[in-house]
Order: sequence, then C-alpha cells, then structure tokens
Amino acid sequence: MFVKVDKQNLEIRSCQDHLSIEHSKNSSNEHEQQQLRHCLQTSNEQIEKYRQNLNEKQEKLIEYERTIDELNSRNYLFENKFIETMSILDLRNQTIIDYEQQVNKFQIDLLQKHKDLLEKQNLIDQLEQDLIEKSARIAQLTETFETEQIKNQQREKSQEDYANQTQADCQNLQRDVTQNSISI
Repeated sequence: MFVKVDKQNLEIRSCQDHLSIEHSKNSSNEHEQQQLRHCLQTSNEQIEKYRQNLNEKQEKLIEYERTIDELNSRNYLFENKFIETMSILDLRNQTIIDYEQQVNKFQIDLLQKHKDLLEKQNLIDQLEQDLIEKSARIAQLTETFETEQIKNQQREKSQEDYANQTQADCQNLQRDVTQNSISI
C-alpha cells in the first residue's frame, strides 16, 4: 500500500508538475495572447490610420487627376494654338520667302535695267559727243562756207564790176568805132 500511495503520490506530483507546467504555459499563453491583442489593437489602429491616410491620398489623387485632366485639356488647347500659330508663322515665313524671291527678282531686273540705262546713257553721251564734234565741224564748215561765199560774192561782184567795166569799155569803144567810122 505504501507502494500504491507512493505511486499515487508520484502520480499526483507528476500531475502537479504537469499542471504547473500547463499553468505556466497557460500564463505564458495569456501573456502572449494579451501581447497579441495589444499588437492586434495597435495593428488595427495603424490599419485605421492607414485607411484614413489612404482615403486622404485617394481624395488627393482624385484632385490630382482632375488637375492633371484640366492641365491636359489646357495643354491640348495650347498645343492646338501652338500648332495653329506655327502654321500661321510657316505661312508668313513662306510669304516672306516668296516676297524676298520677288524682291531679288526685282533687284535683278532693276540691275539689268540700270545696266541697260547706263549703256544707253553711254550711247547718248557718245552721240552727244559725236553731235558736238559734228556741230563744231558744221560750224567750221559753215564758217568756211560763209567765208568762201563772201569771197565768191566779192569775186562775183568784182567780176560783175569788171564785166560792167568791160561792157562799158566795149560800148565806149563801139561808140568810138562808130563815131570814127562815121567820121571816116
């Protein structure tokens, strides 16, 4: 019976040890469970904060998206205006290039006409010089002609005077001859 009591004592002790271990485990589990509850509560609080933060960020994201859409719309308008402006500038540049080409053509034409005018002016100058020389020659010839004409007129007058004198002499001689013949 002692053995049986010892055996029971041993079993009781074993059960007490086991109970003590289980109690310790249970205490440890409760402590761990409390820590886990605390951790869960902290995690839930953080999740709630993250959720609030996420909601705020989503609202900001929605605002940003609206702003981006508005900016994209403005950018689209600016791009269209820019493209229109560039098209207008290209047209104006082409018009300016066309005008420059026309101006260059006009300049070339004007240079050619100026060259032609210079050649004509040179020809006119040469013709004027020739005219001056010929006028001088004509004036010289006219002067020579007038001088010769005066000389011819003087010669003619002298010849006429001589012819008149000779005729008068002949008439005188004829008279004399006629008178002499009558007297004879």
